[in-house]
Amino acid sequence: MATDEFTVDYDPSVVTPAAMLEAIKENTGFRPTLTQSRVSLPVAEMRGELPPLIQAALDEAQLSGKRVFIDFFAEWCGACRTMDQTTFAEASVKQALATGYVFVKVDTDEHPNVGRHFDVVGLPTVMALGPTGDIVFRHTGPLDAKPLLHVLGRINAVQ
Repeated sequence: MATDEFTVDYDPSVVTPAAMLEAIKENTGFRPTLTQSRVSLPVAEMRGELPPLIQAALDEAQLSGKRVFIDFFAEWCGACRTMDQTTFAEASVKQALATGYVFVKVDTDEHPNVGRHFDVVGLPTVMALGPTGDIVFRHTGPLDAKPLLHVLGRINAVQ
């Protein structure tokens, strides 16, 4: 069975994934959907001792009864800038991160050792660490506020 394939190029610093899907629907009649992957990949093994930047955040989190949330980004990353302007600017996301997490932004160009430690191979990458520094959530690629809030809620429910 043959299928028609096409590629849509877009600038993620200007267009959200939801807007792109709507444009595809309007222009082609095709109704695309986004689904969460059902593939469970093993989390990459961390290398050596925690970098001091993350250890300090983990120490602070343990004292305050919180977890650590890390946003790996780079200044040149358009999707990272979009997440700053949308996802991380959303009041509900700010509130969830402020109340339950020590939020750390790691510029992988300035702190390449931290990215290597966590085997970050694409940007943006976000992750949440549990009380002992174990990775309890990891996502690479843009992430909208609603799915992020869903994940944060599930992490907090396990706490």
